[in-house]
Amino acid sequence: MRTIEMNEKGIVVKGGYISFLDNVDACKQDAISRIRLVQGEDFYDQSKGIPWFDESLAKSEPKEITLTRIREALRDSEEVFSVQRLDFNYENNTATLSAALSSIYGVFEL
Repeated sequence: MRTIEMNEKGIVVKGGYISFLDNVDACKQDAISRIRLVQGEDFYDQSKGIPWFDESLAKSEPKEITLTRIREALRDSEEVFSVQRLDFNYENNTATLSAALSSIYGVFEL
């Protein structure tokens, strides 16, 4: 996998050139992007993403449903085989997540 490197400010530019990520680093960034995608934000497929504000966080749905949504988003990548570990907490308007994913590059942590 190869993808444009992104950070919290947008596309990363190094030395005047767009920076790219390869292999496990690209797969990790892709996984994070899939989790952050809010349902309806993808112009081409508005069914993609997690309904964070409509259901998962706003209505305090059961944690297991939110975990299932996250697992499905992560497994949607062709390079991720399985979610080995997933921890998600939402308290005081702050969400934290950590995960171990098995991929074609081996196991990596988010």
